[in-house]
Amino acid sequence: MLRRAAALVVFALALAAATVSLRAPTPTTTTIVVAARDLGAGHRLEAGDLQPAAIDARLSVPAVDSPGSLLGRRLATAVTAGEPLSPTRLVPRTLAEGLPPDTAAFPIRVADPRVLDLLSAGQHVRLHRASTGALLATHVLVLGIDPATDGGAPLSLGPGPERGIVVALPASAVDAALATPENDGLAPRMQVVPDAEQTPAPHP
Repeated sequence: MLRRAAALVVFALALAAATVSLRAPTPTTTTIVVAARDLGAGHRLEAGDLQPAAIDARLSVPAVDSPGSLLGRRLATAVTAGEPLSPTRLVPRTLAEGLPPDTAAFPIRVADPRVLDLLSAGQHVRLHRASTGALLATHVLVLGIDPATDGGAPLSLGPGPERGIVVALPASAVDAALATPENDGLAPRMQVVPDAEQTPAPHP
């Protein structure tokens, strides 16, 4: 009887050991920074906008692991709550930072300055020739906007109070913009139309 009981105990221990060995190992996790809530394009990131999240370390997720590098930066695109945040989702610190090799930061003057009140850095626009309305480029990223001051328009390189924007343009579109009749030795003047699918972000 004792021998049978001992055999049952040994069998139970062996079964428990086998069950443990068949369980999947607990994955190693790493911490990344994600959006704490839905955020719009052009939003300036604050501490309350960010939160840590643990993910499987085996996953390749483009994200930063510390919120310090994100604070004060502006989003180039809208993000949803829980979405990982990486430098590629941010408006560059400088106008040319992070642009592809065949893309330039290009200044243009805006034919209708009222449009500037609808724009923020990080939004996308369509560019049309001011004289004919012909389409020049679509889904163009806005990198910067002239401030409304009395001292001129430093970004658009125009004289007097005329304001403009700086956009990211591929080299082919830059050549086309410089060839327009509106190019009078200054930044070309264009009609600027915000992309229809965007909700205008607050002006900085």
